[in-house]
Amino acid sequence: LAPEQKAEVALELADIFLYLIRLADRLEIDLAAAAHTKIACNEIRYPAERCRGSARRASTYAAPDSTA
Repeated sequence: LAPEQKAEVALELADIFLYLIRLADRLEIDLAAAAHTKIACNEIRYPAERCRGSARRASTYAAPDSTA
């Protein structure tokens, strides 16, 4: 991005970030804990040894003996 565009995008991302923080605060959601939980879920859904370098749906990464 051109420097001017990058600055505009940065301000938009800041708006989104601030809204997210305010929403989480109102809903009493610990964003750091939620992020850690999501990462743990993704580690199960997208095992690195089978997913690295791919962007397929989670169901395509199911273990060969799985029915998922």
